[in-house]
Amino acid sequence: MEAKLHQAYDAEYSRLQSTVDILKADIDGTKAQYAELKETVDTLLRTSGGEYDHDLVSKSALLQGVRRKLLALPFAVKKPYFARMQFQEDHWDQLDDIYIGRLGTFHDGQELIVDWRAPIANLYYNAQVGGASFKAPDRIWGAWRDVHGELLLKRQFVIEQSTLQQIFDRTISVQDELLQAVLESGADQRLKEVVATIQAEQNDIIRAAKDQVLIVQGVAGSGKTTVALHRLAYLIYTWQDVLPADRILIVGPNKLFLNYISDVLPELGVTEVNQTTFTELARRLLPPEIPIQPKLAPATVLAERSPEARLISFKCSLGMQRLIDGYVRYLEDHLIPEGDLTIEAESVLSRNEIDAYQKKECYYLPLIARFNMVRQFCLNKVKQKVEEMVVRAKTQCEREVVRLKAALPEGGERRWKIGQAYDCRDRAVARLKKAPTAVVKSYLKNWPKWPLLELYQRVFAFPEQALAWSEGSLTAARAAEYAEIFHKQLQGRDHWEPAMEDLAPLIYLCSKVFGVKDDVRPLHIVVDEAQDYSAFQYQILKMLAAEASFTIVGDMAQGIYAYRSIRNWTELSEVIFA
Repeated sequence: MEAKLHQAYDAEYSRLQSTVDILKADIDGTKAQYAELKETVDTLLRTSGGEYDHDLVSKSALLQGVRRKLLALPFAVKKPYFARMQFQEDHWDQLDDIYIGRLGTFHDGQELIVDWRAPIANLYYNAQVGGASFKAPDRIWGAWRDVHGELLLKRQFVIEQSTLQQIFDRTISVQDELLQAVLESGADQRLKEVVATIQAEQNDIIRAAKDQVLIVQGVAGSGKTTVALHRLAYLIYTWQDVLPADRILIVGPNKLFLNYISDVLPELGVTEVNQTTFTELARRLLPPEIPIQPKLAPATVLAERSPEARLISFKCSLGMQRLIDGYVRYLEDHLIPEGDLTIEAESVLSRNEIDAYQKKECYYLPLIARFNMVRQFCLNKVKQKVEEMVVRAKTQCEREVVRLKAALPEGGERRWKIGQAYDCRDRAVARLKKAPTAVVKSYLKNWPKWPLLELYQRVFAFPEQALAWSEGSLTAARAAEYAEIFHKQLQGRDHWEPAMEDLAPLIYLCSKVFGVKDDVRPLHIVVDEAQDYSAFQYQILKMLAAEASFTIVGDMAQGIYAYRSIRNWTELSEVIFA
């Protein structure tokens, strides 16, 4: 109802004005705190000389926290809170009078506004007036416990520009009335107001356990994107010690979508989250010389269900991953140069021994990145061989000296020949001790220098090989068909550019052969419009964050890339994330 008509208007109006005044003062104080911290951090940066400084690290983290608060406070002034609850815990005399808002705020040691993500705020979303409970962390034992009590009041507010406009004492019907008021506002406003109108089912999704793959199917307009963003805000708030915002990645369908949610996230208290499209992610992961201007296949190709369309579908499938795995094993077999490692015609290591070493001891490294370990292994073995050869040369020299002493009388000739024997020994020892680095360098000079695009183009080049590598993912007919298409695509071109369907295979091949940048290692990934991603793209996201949890939202009925996208959610839950 209109706020002025509510019996509690005077008290609530006074509370709102007091809160706004406190928040405005908080802005001034936070600005001063930020300026002081900024000056301290700048000074520490100048004096640290690039060395690790614990004080600099802690002050920088504190500065970021103050910055986030400074960004959120102006929104809080306009709409400090959206609900009030009174909760009486069983066997406890104190009545908790709680105001809930987007930004938790303390004043004079008391909690002025409770963050909507706090455990007790769960009552607002899931409980009705009467007996109620919520889960909270036990301050003594650390585990979560159930807190039981009586919910005496649930009140909702509509506040605009620091002005109290509507008040609802919440019942089921009143919730619908508030929701209707929000729905009548603009689209942008609806997304920003949803924190006040989250339904119980949505709240369960938002507060679901962190370490899981959560898949949300929702029709157009059902609020699935909004729920995903609020889940993100909840996870950051609840798990801030182990899930920092900069280790979260949002993968969106396009830049327009990312710009849209960028305007909303700060009001939810979410900043510093990484946002990208799959194309932009490919640009970050692949070498800079790879041209990435991916285009979708022509509609005529797809409509005809042509061989080209079949090839696109295959490239987006897990069959393509198996094909590349087989191809990488073939490359691994040909990684070590032909021939044995020798020094002065003496065998040090056979090619098979070096190959066995790189496969057993370096298996966790990309192929090309194994060079340093293989080089060191070969160098150590050559040095061992050199020590043996030095000992042998010295022994042979001593034997020769003994022979000369026995065969020749004392005199100039014997002394000269003995001197020659020692000189020969010294030259041999000096030569051998200089040899290891040069010998290994010469042997490994033919270590592969494969260009990524050329490697990728060879995947389908020879049908018989592709068939063998595919582990049953291809038939002989399909292997021949795809090879013919690929040859046609390469004919008459100075260079070949990858299409959208080539990005996931290229990233995967690059990771296996060269490795990808380590700075892309998220702990939680949000995927929106999830129905439009291919199985192989999901494998790439999973590969980048083996320990990450996922929030995946979409609508299978809205899929617009059926020729390359996943077919159903079961494919995700039971195959990719099984």
